[in-house]
Amino acid sequence: MKLFASITLAVSLLAGAASAQNVISGSGCSGFSIGFSGAPQIGSSYTLSCSGGPASGPLALFIGLPDPTGTDITFIGATSCSIYINLSFLATIPGLSTDGSGAFSTTVSIANNPGDVGVVIGQQFAAISIGANPLGVVTTDLLTTTIQS
Repeated sequence: MKLFASITLAVSLLAGAASAQNVISGSGCSGFSIGFSGAPQIGSSYTLSCSGGPASGPLALFIGLPDPTGTDITFIGATSCSIYINLSFLATIPGLSTDGSGAFSTTVSIANNPGDVGVVIGQQFAAISIGANPLGVVTTDLLTTTIQS
């Protein structure tokens, strides 16, 4: 994912001494949740996933600076949903879709670049889900990834 590498460089100003970790926070709406497996270490990869989404539906991945407090988007019709990526730095990867059970997964590769150690990236999915709320959009909780050696 070349876009992921570009975003990694852009948020490297958040770099600091931290452990390799993935941390889930916040809450998804309508049972939609984010998941992962593996550790985010340079020169390796981890699996990013979501479940509980609409079956065979359009999906987008938001990547950027994590905002653990989130922005509640009930005011635009996405009842009980929040965006946990800082809106001033948000990249979107559209064109994804869930499978027949409402799940999706992909492998995220991390370059073997020591300069990426300590970089913090927020990840969140959003999906079209007609009838879930007036807007017809649901979001997952937040996955915050800190890259380590």
